[in-house]
Amino acid sequence: MPLQWDPAWNIGIEIIDAQHRRWVEIFNALERSFLQGESMFDMQLAAFKEILDYTHFHFDEEEKLMAESGYPAFSSHRRLHKDFDSLIYGHFRKHESGETMLTSEMLQLMRNWLIAHIQSEDQKIATFLASTEKAGSQ
Repeated sequence: MPLQWDPAWNIGIEIIDAQHRRWVEIFNALERSFLQGESMFDMQLAAFKEILDYTHFHFDEEEKLMAESGYPAFSSHRRLHKDFDSLIYGHFRKHESGETMLTSEMLQLMRNWLIAHIQSEDQKIATFLASTEKAGSQ
C-alpha cells in the first residue's frame, strides 16, 4: 500500500517538508517495484539507488540547516541520520550483489523510520527554529 503523505507530518519548514514529500514519492516507487516481483530486479535496484541518493541529499540539507541555526541536538540528530544511512546502504549493497532481495520487512522499516523521524526528531528542529525566531523578534 503506498505511503500517503499526511499533512500532520509537515514541520513548517517548507524546504524540508517538500523534501520529505519527495522522499515519500521515491519510497512509493521503490515499493511499487517490489510489488512487481523479482523479475524487476533492475527496476528495484534503480529505485533503491534513487532513495539512497535522495536520502543523502536530504540529510545533507537538514544537517546544514541544523548547523547554521545552532541546533543544540545537531550531533545526536546527525547520528540518527548516519545510522539510518548505514542501514539502508548495507541493504542496498546486499541487494545490488544479489545476496538478498528487497523485502516487505525492509520497506516497512524504512516507512516506519521516516514517519517516526519526521514526527519526533524533525519536529524538534522546527520547534527550536520557531523558538529562536520568537526570541529574535522580541
